[in-house]
Amino acid sequence: MTVAAAPDLPRVFRDDGPAARALGRVLGPLIPAPAPALALAGLAPLLAVAAFGGADVPLAVVAAVLAWAVVAGSAARGRPARKAVWTEPPLVRLTEYVAFIWLAAHEGSHALPAAFALIAALAFHTYDLPYRLRHQGALPPAWLSLPGWEGRVTIAFALLALGALPAGFYVAAGLLGAVFVIEAGASWLAYGRGAEHDPYDDEGDDEP
Repeated sequence: MTVAAAPDLPRVFRDDGPAARALGRVLGPLIPAPAPALALAGLAPLLAVAAFGGADVPLAVVAAVLAWAVVAGSAARGRPARKAVWTEPPLVRLTEYVAFIWLAAHEGSHALPAAFALIAALAFHTYDLPYRLRHQGALPPAWLSLPGWEGRVTIAFALLALGALPAGFYVAAGLLGAVFVIEAGASWLAYGRGAEHDPYDDEGDDEP
């Protein structure tokens, strides 16, 4: 994936999937609020319910809180870029990570290590986005962002509802971690081979 225009880069770093992009296109123009405010509006109830309700919150309430977080966070993408648009990616990342930890806690303390394993795998991808852009001048391929943060949160809730935690988180962490590391390694190897000798680097350098 080639580099996007600079104003769009914060939106790239959000790591949106197809659902977030679609919701942003539909809801963004309808809600006259700054993008960071919308992202924060999605995160705040999640933080409050997770902190004060903990694992005793009914599953239906968990679903409603996560659905609101996804909708509000996705709608933020459709708002015009402003100076504070750089705050969107960390707010979206925090929404996703808090959701994973809360869902794991809902299953039980034994599931928390699985949530942190999944977060560690995703953190690698999060750092790969800007650092590959900085050094290679390109972003990872778009398919690495599927299904996006909103899709991952939805799948995580489904795993809880199906009683598939913590195993589901461990499997997701292993698969995503392997894909992210292998793809990134291949990208850097290819970049290194291309940077070893650029035939145009020597032009004009020869002494007369």
